[in-house]
Amino acid sequence: MAKKLLWFALPIITLAAAGYYYSQTSQVSASQTPKPKDFPTTNSEPAHKVPSNPIVAAAREQLINPAHYSGAYYKIDYPMGDVPADRGACTDVIIRALRKVKIDLQKEIQEDADKQIYPAMMLARDKSIDHRRCPNQIQYFSRHAEQFPVDSNQIVKNNIKPGDIIFWKLPDNKDHVGIASDQLASDGHPLVIHNIGPTASEQDVLFAWKIVAHFRVNPKPPTPNTPEAG
Repeated sequence: MAKKLLWFALPIITLAAAGYYYSQTSQVSASQTPKPKDFPTTNSEPAHKVPSNPIVAAAREQLINPAHYSGAYYKIDYPMGDVPADRGACTDVIIRALRKVKIDLQKEIQEDADKQIYPAMMLARDKSIDHRRCPNQIQYFSRHAEQFPVDSNQIVKNNIKPGDIIFWKLPDNKDHVGIASDQLASDGHPLVIHNIGPTASEQDVLFAWKIVAHFRVNPKPPTPNTPEAG
């Protein structure tokens, strides 16, 4: 009987341990965040160019008054909760951009976790922070977005399009995420809109770190207006 209980409990213990590991490694504090070295930065949209991709447009809006980097915990509303507008981590760039195209990752991840195991949410679930963790975003996009191989930088360069979402593994096992821009670096790959500190910015960092995931999200179509009676 004891052996049967051990075999039953072992997978649960393993998943719980994985959840603890992800919860400890995926949230980067401002003091821990690696800073890009001398990468070109732009913080505003050129007046002559309007992004054709709505996710890029929503991401670039965040560069007008760029949020200062903060990986701090904030108690926020649910759904559609947000941290203070002048603060945010890399994942908040994604969350804010996708909300402009009718995708609320806060709500989507909570509802998806009712159907699928999210290792980083095994020990406890928190609607204020779960969607702000890279492992949870990767888990969600792997189920609800188009995914591309990341075997080499050349493969990524061949497949990437404006609005794509890229995840990296930074030094010290930290996670990072950003959005491919429609602005190009000198060798033809897209710049990235992200927040790694001190503020959200648009930089040539696509191949600065190890790419671990590449997704393309199809924006939800706008809700049609309901005709008024009369």
